[in-house]
Amino acid sequence: MNWDKEPNLKEFATTFNDYVKEIGCMDNAAGYIASHNIVGRIRVVDADDADDADYEIVGLDIGQVGGCGCWSDILIFIKRIEE
Repeated sequence: MNWDKEPNLKEFATTFNDYVKEIGCMDNAAGYIASHNIVGRIRVVDADDADDADYEIVGLDIGQVGGCGCWSDILIFIKRIEE
């Protein structure tokens, strides 16, 4: 799925959850993909192909609205893998 603009949280979650169901990694305790003994993962890829570096997800957190402190965003932290 490619979006014309940055997706909101609901759009992202709907697409992500549909893909997770399709891959079948939630159907077993180990997180294997469908009927294979391969554990699924998330890869981060540069959409412009300008950078052939690999990235890994190193953190996940929840953002907050300034002032009231209500939850607002999901933050995904990535790190470039140096070879």
